[in-house]
Amino acid sequence: MPLTWILLLLAGALLGWLVSVMVASSTPREVLTMVGLGIVGAVLGALLVTPILAGPVEPTGFSLPALLLSLLGAILLLAAGVLLRRLDLRRP
Repeated sequence: MPLTWILLLLAGALLGWLVSVMVASSTPREVLTMVGLGIVGAVLGALLVTPILAGPVEPTGFSLPALLLSLLGAILLLAAGVLLRRLDLRRP
């Protein structure tokens, strides 16, 4: 597996874990959900946004634009997850 894809997955997982700490997730299920959303967001960012804005993801080596744009995708998906979580908590 190329270095860029490994870094994308690790960065998405780390970002998801950090968000779960910031929103004070109380159960392991919520933590795993945030980590999963971070990974999915990073992959979607790499597959959908990076080819449009920075060209294709390099099959070998390291691509900083791909990493940054995948983190943007992870942040957007995690923000949507946190928003949905807060809306669900407010429901009686």
